[in-house]
Amino acid sequence: MNLPLPDDIGDWNWETVLTLSTVVEGQYLEYKAELHRSVDTEGFDSEWKKKLEREVTAFANASGGIIVFGVDDDGEPNPIERPEHELKQSITRLIQNTQPPVDIDIAEPIEVPDPETDRVILPVYINEATRKPVLTSDSAIYFRINDRKEPMSIDQLEKLIIERDRRQQAIRQLEMEIDRFSDLLEEEGRRRLSENADEPPDFHLIDTDSLKSALQRNTHLYSGEDTREAIIKVFRHLREVEDEEAFYNGVIRGDRERRAGAEEFNKKRRKEFNLDIEQLERSLERLAEVADLQVNVRNDESSK
Repeated sequence: MNLPLPDDIGDWNWETVLTLSTVVEGQYLEYKAELHRSVDTEGFDSEWKKKLEREVTAFANASGGIIVFGVDDDGEPNPIERPEHELKQSITRLIQNTQPPVDIDIAEPIEVPDPETDRVILPVYINEATRKPVLTSDSAIYFRINDRKEPMSIDQLEKLIIERDRRQQAIRQLEMEIDRFSDLLEEEGRRRLSENADEPPDFHLIDTDSLKSALQRNTHLYSGEDTREAIIKVFRHLREVEDEEAFYNGVIRGDRERRAGAEEFNKKRRKEFNLDIEQLERSLERLAEVADLQVNVRNDESSK
């Protein structure tokens, strides 16, 4: 998001709140003076809940964004009272009926630096949905356009569905490649990596090109901090596997000096290759966890 604010709402503080008056609402930012309607009647509360659902789903159907509760439309602080229930529970209740559920991150409340009040400011990050479109509880579809939530047009919906299908295909391909990698390491593949220690490493078992291609197709996964970090680690370990193979082949061709006999050299390179594979496996397990991939990975007990 292109905002002059800390990317992680967990890093926000009162100084951040004071700068909001210089930041106008837009594609990625919305201010809300209230968390609940001050008029405590069923009709007002129901309408307020619908409006909030529309705001949240509009962000989820676009590229995500931040809603700051306790701030007026002009960015001036207007701290809210702490609700009866825990804040995260209160917000979750307001949007619990969206389909599919919206993934949100709720920061710790930012307290007003005044001992005479317990009011707070609350930033909430709405993640871009991985399964679009996201519908409100009354089956409406909204999209964030600049500083507004707009009903999604037929053309926008068609584009969204096409993009959703593309992402789903990319995810399925990535899941297939991870499963293929895991299957190779189970049973025969894992034995071949560990046995015949004086034989050349079995570089051919690992198809790094297919894994890299599948990762590159899933550009949408880079929008999340956890998934982005996980993907970066996978690429790093893939490079280590490729570098090990390139080094080995360079020695065999005579481009590099071999300072040991063939058997000792093979044992050392096989050991290094196996370590690289174990690190790659762990990084893929982490990616599967944070990206909620449906793959067959080892559980914690079996990976020890």
